[in-house]
Order: sequence, then structure tokens, then C-alpha cells
Amino acid sequence: MKNPPPASRPQPLTLRSGRSDRISLEDGAVSLTRGAVRRRIPLTAVEEARTPDGRTLEIVLTAAPGRAATTYRFTSRYAATLAALRDAVNAARPPRDVHTPRVDGESLVEVVAREAPVRLRDDMPRVRRLIGVALYLAGLALMLVAGDGDAVLYWAFGAVTLAGVVGSVKIVKGLWLRIVLRGRGVTVTAEHELSGDRKNLYRFTDTQGVEHRVPIGFDTQSHQHPERLRVTYDPNRPGRATSVLPSSVVLAQVSGLVLLGVPALVFTAYVFLYLPVEVLFL
Repeated sequence: MKNPPPASRPQPLTLRSGRSDRISLEDGAVSLTRGAVRRRIPLTAVEEARTPDGRTLEIVLTAAPGRAATTYRFTSRYAATLAALRDAVNAARPPRDVHTPRVDGESLVEVVAREAPVRLRDDMPRVRRLIGVALYLAGLALMLVAGDGDAVLYWAFGAVTLAGVVGSVKIVKGLWLRIVLRGRGVTVTAEHELSGDRKNLYRFTDTQGVEHRVPIGFDTQSHQHPERLRVTYDPNRPGRATSVLPSSVVLAQVSGLVLLGVPALVFTAYVFLYLPVEVLFL
């Protein structure tokens, strides 16, 4: 009688949530990744896995008598997969009874911290700048061929107001980010550094011990880059960070938007949207 074929090695159970959160059971441990931090929780440190509400998996660690147990939670809408992962963890962990001495499971957890990548996005990448310049010159040539002196003057001045609109958009994005982070942001001190590509970056360490580098523009009071700066970052996406500004500076930005940004937007829309139609067809 032939021996039965050896059982194939089970594939690791993996469940994802959001952009970067992930939990899996593989190689005798639970691997839990949140953002840029990955923790390896050996099964010897796990007291039990449970799903109290069907949408949250709780990995409860062992704890010494009289000590509170550390619990890691992972939420997902895939209840069936959470239940399968729960059962797999409970089946794979070492058997224990009430008389087995417990150790502090948190001391067995290995934290693997990866430095978050620096994402630098220019407001106007080179390709878009070249396309914009080409379109602007083509429009200027159109005004010159049409022989409308006022249109040429408006078109030339439109470049100035367009720059004002771009600056206003940056201010609006910064103000919106400050509003979003007002309730949930974490404020830390960041240190200035100049990267090789000449982007002004500020380096800070989040509450998980992960180092981040984020670009901070000229939005400080002195319009310079001090060596140290208070920044507020999103704990769910630490790459989203903004400098802490006094209320007087924020008020000045809002006033500038109302007094200069709105008129610049109206004039720019007239020059680049309506004026070509007027010269060509009206």
C-alpha cells in the first residue's frame, strides 16, 4: 500500500484593510502591519484570538498574574475571513491551561519599523510646466495675430494673476489640512534638513517610533526654514503634515485670499477662458 502524499504546506492567511494595514498568520507568528510599522507576534505570546463583534479581530497576549493583557485589534468588513484567521490562530498557538505560568507576551513581540518613504510631489511638474508655457505662448501669438492690443495686454497680465491663483490654491490646501488635523492631529517638533534634490524637508518621529521626512513650504511667520519647527501630522497618514501657525498668520492668509485671491481668480478665468473665445468668434 502506497503512503499518502505529504500534505502541501498551508498558504499563509492574510487580510488587508485600507492602504497599508495588514494582518497575517505565517511562520509561527501573527504579523501585524500598520502604516510603516510591522509587528511580529509569536504564537507563544498569544493567549487567545477573538472576534467580539464579528468585524474586529482581537489578538490578546499573555500577561503575568495581576497584569493587564496587551490586546492588538484589527478591523475589517470581511467577517468570514476574520473568523477563519481567529480559528487558525487559536488552533496554532501552544496549548495552555489555567495552571501554566504566563509571561508578559508584549516582551516577546518584535517591532520591525520601516522608515516611511518620502513622497515629494511638485505642484507643477516639469512636463505640465512645459505644456502650460506652450499653451500660453500659443495664446499670446493668437492675440498678436488678431491685432487686438487690449487682448495682448490682458493676456500678458494674466500670467501674473495666474501665479496668484496657484499661490492661493496652495494656501487653501494648507488651510484645509489644518482644519482636518485640528481634531485628530498629533503635534511634534521636527528638524530641518536639506535633501540632495534641494527639497526642504523636516524630519520627525511619530508615536510609533517611525521617522518621517515631509516637505514644508514657506508658510512660517518669517517665510524662512528654521532649524526646528512644530508640525502637526495625521496619525493615520503621517506623511500628511503641516506646520503650526499662530492665529494671526492664519487670519492674514484668509484675508489675502478674500482680498487678492478671489479677484485674481475672476480675472484669470476671464483672460484664459473667455478672451480666446471673444477674439476668435465674437
